[in-house]
Amino acid sequence: MKDFKELEVWRRAHELNHWVHALVDSYPSLGRHGLASQMRRASTDIARNIAQGCGSSGNEGAERWYFNAALGAAAALDYLMFLGFEQRLVPPGCAARFLEMKVEIQVRLRDAGRKETERRAPASLTLVQ
Repeated sequence: MKDFKELEVWRRAHELNHWVHALVDSYPSLGRHGLASQMRRASTDIARNIAQGCGSSGNEGAERWYFNAALGAAAALDYLMFLGFEQRLVPPGCAARFLEMKVEIQVRLRDAGRKETERRAPASLTLVQ
Protein backbone atom coordinates (compact mmCIF):
# COMPACT_ATOMS: atom_id res chain seq x y z
CA MET A 1 0.00 0.00 0.00
CA LYS A 2 1.38 3.38 -1.04
CA ASP A 3 0.77 6.75 0.56
CA PHE A 4 -1.13 8.61 -2.15
CA LYS A 5 0.11 11.95 -0.80
CA GLU A 6 3.61 11.00 -1.91
CA LEU A 7 2.58 10.68 -5.57
CA GLU A 8 3.18 13.72 -7.74
CA VAL A 9 0.16 12.82 -9.88
CA TRP A 10 -2.07 12.95 -6.78
CA ARG A 11 -0.58 16.33 -5.78
CA ARG A 12 -1.36 17.69 -9.24
CA ALA A 13 -4.89 16.27 -9.11
CA HIS A 14 -5.40 17.80 -5.67
CA GLU A 15 -4.19 21.16 -6.99
CA LEU A 16 -6.61 20.85 -9.93
CA ASN A 17 -9.42 20.08 -7.49
CA HIS A 18 -8.72 23.28 -5.54
CA TRP A 19 -8.47 25.23 -8.79
CA VAL A 20 -11.85 23.91 -10.04
CA HIS A 21 -13.54 24.74 -6.73
CA ALA A 22 -12.13 28.30 -6.87
CA LEU A 23 -13.26 28.63 -10.50
CA VAL A 24 -16.78 27.52 -9.67
CA ASP A 25 -16.91 29.93 -6.72
CA SER A 26 -15.70 32.78 -8.96
CA TYR A 27 -18.29 32.20 -11.69
CA PRO A 28 -21.75 31.75 -10.13
CA SER A 29 -23.28 31.34 -13.58
CA LEU A 30 -21.79 27.82 -13.65
CA GLY A 31 -24.06 26.92 -10.75
CA ARG A 32 -27.11 28.43 -12.40
CA HIS A 33 -26.49 26.26 -15.45
CA GLY A 34 -26.02 23.09 -13.40
CA LEU A 35 -22.31 22.69 -14.13
CA ALA A 36 -20.83 23.69 -10.77
CA SER A 37 -21.67 20.55 -8.79
CA GLN A 38 -20.73 18.27 -11.68
CA MET A 39 -17.38 20.02 -12.12
CA ARG A 40 -16.65 19.78 -8.40
CA ARG A 41 -17.55 16.10 -8.37
CA ALA A 42 -15.47 15.22 -11.43
CA SER A 43 -12.40 17.09 -10.14
CA THR A 44 -12.71 15.41 -6.74
CA ASP A 45 -13.10 12.00 -8.41
CA ILE A 46 -9.72 12.33 -10.13
CA ALA A 47 -7.81 12.69 -6.86
CA ARG A 48 -10.11 10.26 -5.01
CA ASN A 49 -9.54 7.49 -7.53
CA ILE A 50 -5.78 7.93 -7.33
CA ALA A 51 -5.99 7.65 -3.53
CA GLN A 52 -8.18 4.54 -3.77
CA GLY A 53 -5.75 2.94 -6.21
CA CYS A 54 -2.92 3.46 -3.75
CA GLY A 55 -4.96 1.88 -0.98
CA SER A 56 -5.82 -1.27 -2.92
CA SER A 57 -2.85 -3.40 -1.92
CA GLY A 58 -2.92 -7.10 -2.55
CA ASN A 59 -5.30 -6.83 -5.49
CA GLU A 60 -3.45 -7.24 -8.78
CA GLY A 61 -4.58 -4.64 -11.27
CA ALA A 62 -6.71 -2.64 -8.84
CA GLU A 63 -4.34 0.32 -8.86
CA ARG A 64 -4.44 0.42 -12.64
CA TRP A 65 -8.24 0.16 -12.60
CA TYR A 66 -8.51 3.16 -10.26
CA PHE A 67 -5.97 5.12 -12.29
CA ASN A 68 -8.10 4.43 -15.37
CA ALA A 69 -11.14 5.63 -13.44
CA ALA A 70 -9.20 8.82 -12.64
CA LEU A 71 -8.53 9.22 -16.37
CA GLY A 72 -12.27 8.82 -16.98
CA ALA A 73 -13.05 11.50 -14.40
CA ALA A 74 -10.52 13.80 -16.10
CA ALA A 75 -12.30 13.22 -19.42
CA ALA A 76 -15.66 14.01 -17.81
CA LEU A 77 -14.25 17.22 -16.35
CA ASP A 78 -12.79 18.05 -19.76
CA TYR A 79 -16.26 17.82 -21.29
CA LEU A 80 -17.81 19.94 -18.55
CA MET A 81 -15.12 22.60 -19.05
CA PHE A 82 -15.68 22.48 -22.80
CA LEU A 83 -19.40 22.95 -22.25
CA GLY A 84 -18.78 25.87 -19.87
CA PHE A 85 -16.42 27.48 -22.35
CA GLU A 86 -18.80 26.88 -25.25
CA GLN A 87 -21.63 28.56 -23.35
CA ARG A 88 -19.29 31.43 -22.43
CA LEU A 89 -19.49 30.60 -18.72
CA VAL A 90 -15.74 29.91 -18.46
CA PRO A 91 -13.28 32.53 -19.75
CA PRO A 92 -10.71 31.42 -22.38
CA GLY A 93 -7.76 31.93 -19.99
CA CYS A 94 -9.30 29.55 -17.49
CA ALA A 95 -9.95 26.95 -20.15
CA ALA A 96 -6.30 27.12 -21.28
CA ARG A 97 -5.00 26.74 -17.70
CA PHE A 98 -7.33 23.82 -17.12
CA LEU A 99 -6.08 22.03 -20.23
CA GLU A 100 -2.45 22.42 -19.09
CA MET A 101 -3.23 20.91 -15.72
CA LYS A 102 -5.42 18.13 -17.10
CA VAL A 103 -2.92 17.04 -19.74
CA GLU A 104 -0.12 16.81 -17.16
CA ILE A 105 -2.30 14.64 -14.92
CA GLN A 106 -3.31 12.38 -17.82
CA VAL A 107 0.32 11.88 -18.88
CA ARG A 108 1.37 11.04 -15.32
CA LEU A 109 -1.53 8.60 -14.88
CA ARG A 110 -0.75 6.82 -18.14
CA ASP A 111 2.94 6.62 -17.20
CA ALA A 112 2.04 5.19 -13.79
CA GLY A 113 -0.20 2.60 -15.45
CA ARG A 114 2.58 1.56 -17.82
CA LYS A 115 5.08 1.23 -14.96
CA GLU A 116 2.62 -0.93 -13.02
CA THR A 117 2.15 -3.20 -16.03
CA GLU A 118 5.92 -3.48 -16.56
CA ARG A 119 6.41 -4.48 -12.90
CA ARG A 120 3.95 -7.36 -13.28
CA ALA A 121 5.03 -8.52 -16.75
CA PRO A 122 6.56 -11.99 -16.68
CA ALA A 123 10.17 -12.35 -17.72
CA SER A 124 10.59 -13.56 -21.27
CA LEU A 125 11.80 -17.10 -21.71
CA THR A 126 14.25 -18.24 -24.32
CA LEU A 127 13.85 -21.82 -25.50
CA VAL A 128 17.04 -23.77 -25.82
CA GLN A 129 17.13 -26.79 -28.09
